[in-house]
Amino acid sequence: FCPKREIIGQWIEELVKNGVEEVTVDTYFYGAKFSKSKDNDEPFDLIIFDECHALQTEKQGEAWNIKKLAWLGLSATPEQTIYSLGGIIRRVGWNEANISSFELGYVMFDMNGKEINKYKQLTQKVRSACISAEEGRLREDQKMSIIMERRSFVYTLPKRIDLTIQLVRQNQNDRIIIFAERLEQVRAIQSKLISEGFKPSVFTSEEDSIEQFKNGETNILVTSKMVKEGFDDPSTTIGIIASTP
Repeated sequence: FCPKREIIGQWIEELVKNGVEEVTVDTYFYGAKFSKSKDNDEPFDLIIFDECHALQTEKQGEAWNIKKLAWLGLSATPEQTIYSLGGIIRRVGWNEANISSFELGYVMFDMNGKEINKYKQLTQKVRSACISAEEGRLREDQKMSIIMERRSFVYTLPKRIDLTIQLVRQNQNDRIIIFAERLEQVRAIQSKLISEGFKPSVFTSEEDSIEQFKNGETNILVTSKMVKEGFDDPSTTIGIIASTP
């Protein structure tokens, strides 16, 4: 099981290449649904939980209930699933994992006066919510909703789009993946890139032209959370995280 459908294709490609055919590859959401079906009567010989930390979420975690004789979890951030899956069998180091070296750079910018005032208001709202939650006057989900309101405001500051386009201009001959948090932000970045003569691929729940990026027709991919884990494209040279908290 994989967290996203794009990762399914990668697994199938590698399995077929290595002569493995008797296998089912699907998402955790399919696994959750299958666990409640009448077909969940005969155990699978082996279930591999790719990005197994997904089992910690309520819905995807239902995939654990599928009958199985053996199981294996894979993750760089397994967290509590280490204990539920039965412990660590093997750690794979940086070199063995064949991870490219990289440089990380931060691009700083100032909010304008109106944005600063809004941020201060939201911060006060978060502070009050945390106090109310501690005193039992506010539920945890209500507190998180208020925290996410401030995070959403920060994620979608207009300056982020301007700086993203600027970085693309400066590195237009590279292969670039742009990560955004909101669909409207993806659309805005896509629109701005097209208006400047770029031809971006997009991969969201609404639009899928990732194959054009993978086969080299385009050199820019704009996505919203869809390839944030497990996506393998060694030809990519720059990642731009347009939304950070």
